[in-house]
Amino acid sequence: STSPSTSPSTSPSTSPSTSKSTSHSALPTPLRHLPTPRRMRCLRWAEFLGMLAAAAAGLAVAAALVTSAAAPFRPTTTLASAMRPACGGGHFPSRHGAVGQKRPNVAADRQGRRAVLTAAPLSILGAWSNTMGVKADELRPQKQRNLPIGKIRDVVEKDFIDRKCLVSGDLSPEIYSDDCIFTDPQMTCKGFKKFASGTKALFYEPKSELELLEPVSIVGDNQIVAKFREVACFNIPFRPRTFFTGNLTLTLGEDNLIERYVEQWDLSIPEILRTAKI
Repeated sequence: STSPSTSPSTSPSTSPSTSKSTSHSALPTPLRHLPTPRRMRCLRWAEFLGMLAAAAAGLAVAAALVTSAAAPFRPTTTLASAMRPACGGGHFPSRHGAVGQKRPNVAADRQGRRAVLTAAPLSILGAWSNTMGVKADELRPQKQRNLPIGKIRDVVEKDFIDRKCLVSGDLSPEIYSDDCIFTDPQMTCKGFKKFASGTKALFYEPKSELELLEPVSIVGDNQIVAKFREVACFNIPFRPRTFFTGNLTLTLGEDNLIERYVEQWDLSIPEILRTAKI
C-alpha cells in the first residue's frame, strides 16, 4: 500500500525542476527573474523591435540613395509660403523655382555623391551597348525634325490625354527643342530637361487632373493651341489642390521642333490660390 503513494510524488517533483533550471540559466540575466509567460512575451517583442530597426535602417539607406541621385531641382515650398500671395506677400510655387529667389547651386554640392552613385550603372550601360554594337547616344529619343504640323498636333494631344503632361512633366521630348523656352504667368525657363524635371517635382501627379476642353487646334503655319482645365496638386505637406483653366500655345521653329511654350491661365495667381483645397 505504500509503494503506489511514493512513486507518483517523486517522479513529477524532480524532472520539471531540472528542466526549469537549465532553461532559466540559459537566459540573459534581466530575464531570469521573470515568470515564463512574461519572459516569452519579452523575447518576442525584442525580436519584433529588432526586425523593425533593420527595416527602418534599410529604408533610410534607400531614401538617401534616391535623394542623392535625384535631379538638382527639388521644391522647398511649404503650404504657408504658397498661400502668402493671397495675403499680400511671398511667392507662388513654381515648377522652375520660387520667383525672386536665387536657387542654390545644389548640383555642385552633390557632384561627388552623384558621381559615385551613377558611375557603376553608366559603366554597365556602356559595356552592354558596346557589346550589342549600339552607342549610348542612340538609346536616347531621337528628335523628329520636319514632321508635318498635323502629326505634331496629334502627339501634343496624346500628351494631354494619356500623360497629363502639364502636371506630370511627361512631355514627348522628340518634338521639343532642347533649348525650348517655357513661359507661364510665374516666370520663364529655358531648357526642356529643366522644365520637365521641375514639373515632376512640383506636382503630385496621382491626385492631379488635366482635361482638354476642346481638341488641340492648329493656328497659322507654325502654332498649336490647346485649351485645358487643370487640377494641380502640389507635392508639399497636406498636398493642396488648386483649380483653374487656361490655354497653351506652342510655336514651331524652322525644323518644326517646338521652340516656344507659352501657358496662360484664366485666373490670376491670388485667385488660383483662393481655390486651394486640402
